[in-house]
Amino acid sequence: MAHTARKDDEKKEMFDSDDVVAEKVATLARWITAAKHFIIFTGAGISTAAGIPDFRSGMKTVLKTGPGVWELKAKKIKSRSASHKTVAPTKAIPTPTHMLIVKLCQVLNIAHRTVHCILDDGFVSQEGILKAVISQNTDGLHRRSGVPKNDLFELHGNSNLEKCSKCHREYLRDFRTRSAAKVHDHKTGAG
Repeated sequence: MAHTARKDDEKKEMFDSDDVVAEKVATLARWITAAKHFIIFTGAGISTAAGIPDFRSGMKTVLKTGPGVWELKAKKIKSRSASHKTVAPTKAIPTPTHMLIVKLCQVLNIAHRTVHCILDDGFVSQEGILKAVISQNTDGLHRRSGVPKNDLFELHGNSNLEKCSKCHREYLRDFRTRSAAKVHDHKTGAG
């Protein structure tokens, strides 16, 4: 997929000041409390803090994981620099952001209980407004963090998940259960 590496001007990383981040968080909280319902949609950025490299970060990224996989391939670089700190997805630990999503699931996804959120500008009640957590990641960190499996949609699958072909029970493994060649193969057991 090296042909999908972006142009240099598209790879520029932007950073907000602490004040701007605080303002954006307050705005997001107001939007959520005013919403009838909402979803959480995540991608590679949520897992880079856990040490899992992404695909598209440029050569000049400030991420500790270093450049993305496709960027390295586009530049014909075979391996990462020793200065880049990466973790295998099977060894990664859910980040504080993953755990916040779990908390949001617990607080905002309870259909028969009213949840009270206190904001700077008042007191708001919400009832079952979080409808789904959608992830493009295959690392399994949302499941391992405790997001309820019925609320989680892993668009590209979960590379640590096996499903018994006899009883259909799912097993989260601490090793990779599929490869790129068998991307849809999640079966275990005799069959």
